[in-house]
Amino acid sequence: MSGSGKTVRLNQLELNAVKDGKTAVIFDINQSHSAENIFPLIREEYMGYVNRIDAKHDGIGIRFLQPIQGKNGQIEEVVNVISSTACALGTPLKMGSRQMGVLREAELYAMRHISEFSDEMAAIEAGIKQMDNTVADVVYQKLWTLIHSNVLRQSDKKIVDGKINVISFAGMDKITQATLVEVILSYLWRNIQLSDNEDETILVVDEYQNLMLGEESILRAVLREGRKFNIGLLLATQTLNVFDKATRSVINQAATHLYFRPEVNEIRNIAKEIDPENIQKWMCTLRSLKRGEAVAVGEFTISGREVCHPVLTR
Repeated sequence: MSGSGKTVRLNQLELNAVKDGKTAVIFDINQSHSAENIFPLIREEYMGYVNRIDAKHDGIGIRFLQPIQGKNGQIEEVVNVISSTACALGTPLKMGSRQMGVLREAELYAMRHISEFSDEMAAIEAGIKQMDNTVADVVYQKLWTLIHSNVLRQSDKKIVDGKINVISFAGMDKITQATLVEVILSYLWRNIQLSDNEDETILVVDEYQNLMLGEESILRAVLREGRKFNIGLLLATQTLNVFDKATRSVINQAATHLYFRPEVNEIRNIAKEIDPENIQKWMCTLRSLKRGEAVAVGEFTISGREVCHPVLTR
């Protein structure tokens, strides 16, 4: 529910994470993390940790078609690079199997000829055009906005360890935003899997209902395996009603859930998720939540004691 205090809580969690030596990467889709929207009581301290990247203005300087070298010298296999990046680019754009085949071939062409182009998207564009067939034409049209937005280009702005890295997607349509988030997540996930990620990285997505949570999505992979690679994931949404049953089961893989004051038509379902044996009790609690209060569900340590039942947090 809008105005329930979830973004304020996100700000506090993000600040605490970097103060503990972690790195935060925030995918700011709806400008909830612009300076003026940061919780005023912590704004000055919070902004001291911020490394802001405006995707449209600064560009996203990742070489997503370049095989990654792990700390042990292991080089990522080309087939993994192609498979991961094609999935990240093609799935949000609803490419079919033949279109994905064209995209993979275009990426392979781009990897072989990258020295001839200014960036990877320009090389992929050339790879598609040299095929000269109907399916390739469709793939080009689906990628047209991403290619000509020139966001995936060389940039001096990078993700910085120990900072609150806010990547803003202002001024872009939702499909382009979702595709870019998936590409960046795919690149980060590949890096993390091949490296010895000693310091925890926190990935943050506010209003994540606009992104992918299907079988091939990176968010789903991080929910399943993130802790194994020292990755934390903070997801926030105003409503759970937009998710189907299968997607809700994926979301429930998160170790901790914070339920802020919900819309009236969601109260019963959320109370059932909190504690199916005490639905009426938690319906009353949810109705009475004040701004900034939330019901936490998971396993916690409070004053040195392990707590496994839902608790009210402020």
